[in-house]
Amino acid sequence: MPRSSARRSAPFEPMKPKMILFDYGQTLVVEPQFDARRGYGAVYDRTDGGKVSRARFADFADAMFLQLAVKAHAAYHEIDDVRFLRSVCAYCDMQSRISFEDADLLYWDTATDGSHASPHAAEMLAALDAHGIRTGIVSNLCFAKTNLEKRLARYLPEHRFELVAASSELLFRKPEPFIFNYALHRARLTAAEVWFVGDNPTADIYGAANVGMRPILYTGAHMRDFDEPLQVTHTRIEDLAELIRLVDEA
Repeated sequence: MPRSSARRSAPFEPMKPKMILFDYGQTLVVEPQFDARRGYGAVYDRTDGGKVSRARFADFADAMFLQLAVKAHAAYHEIDDVRFLRSVCAYCDMQSRISFEDADLLYWDTATDGSHASPHAAEMLAALDAHGIRTGIVSNLCFAKTNLEKRLARYLPEHRFELVAASSELLFRKPEPFIFNYALHRARLTAAEVWFVGDNPTADIYGAANVGMRPILYTGAHMRDFDEPLQVTHTRIEDLAELIRLVDEA
């Protein structure tokens, strides 16, 4: 594993974690730029077409989702994409030839064509398991939890996540404390016993810190500048393999 470049904004009390929770997208799995219209086009192709064209359906669905997301996300609430697709198809008088849960996965897969596991993610997870450290997922996403589990199995087939929490099933989005506390409750652990790794400063770093977890900002999947200081004690890593050194040092 490569030498660590982790840096801390302030010292932490040395404490080996009993569990490390991860964000999903751009943390454990790299998803290319999201192409919603391509995804909606794939969903349209599995319907009877109703009385609207493929392009018009994609435009309408994309505009409606963005309109809903602005309102929901401002309150840290999540949209259920399965229900959204069902509603949009009904509005357009379209009959789907597949279940809407399958349509949800089809949309996600098509919109993020080219997704792959983050570098060293599989090796890092195997090393954590060898250290006896439990792992889990806490993710902001509109897609069904069952479809998140399918993608985790696809890109990280050897994973041993004992907990997968998705905002689509819990209503609340990070940084809302509820979703973090839900994970702690399910794991039967205190916040001090858990680290959280994610790529989003607001959702992941501030969110985890606010409930007492040790936050770790992963910057390896992004091209954007992360040099702006965060007003919270945290650790930054550029490679997921660096987590093993941090665990050994704790």
